[in-house]
Amino acid sequence: MKAPKGSLFACDAQSGAALTLLKNTEWRAQLDVPALAAYCYSFGQWRMAAEALAKMQANDPIMGAQLVKTKYGDAALNPLVSIVRKHAGDVVRYAGEFGLTAAARSRMIRASVNPQPPPSKFDGLIGGCTVTPIRSGDG
Repeated sequence: MKAPKGSLFACDAQSGAALTLLKNTEWRAQLDVPALAAYCYSFGQWRMAAEALAKMQANDPIMGAQLVKTKYGDAALNPLVSIVRKHAGDVVRYAGEFGLTAAARSRMIRASVNPQPPPSKFDGLIGGCTVTPIRSGDG
């Protein structure tokens, strides 16, 4: 089901990518659903704020809508810039949890490969003997 444009959960393509990953890696669990919902919510909020900021930037070619005029006539940071930045960070953080970023995928690959440690130069010197420490009172 496709989310309507401008919806808070306008994350159909993004959640589809995450769900495909979850199906392929068998990560599906009840715990994944709330994280995916949070990812979709953040993506929807980011998308709406980014689209609104883009419309404002079209009308402000000099400053790119980075600053707005306050009710006192001063210049202040456009609140949409902060909203876009916050939700973009959330989206990237959640995407990392689902393995949708390159760094997360490299960590998963590294964790899945369990190489044997290289042999030590001291291997075989004792010839299989085990050393048992002597406790006080023994002997």
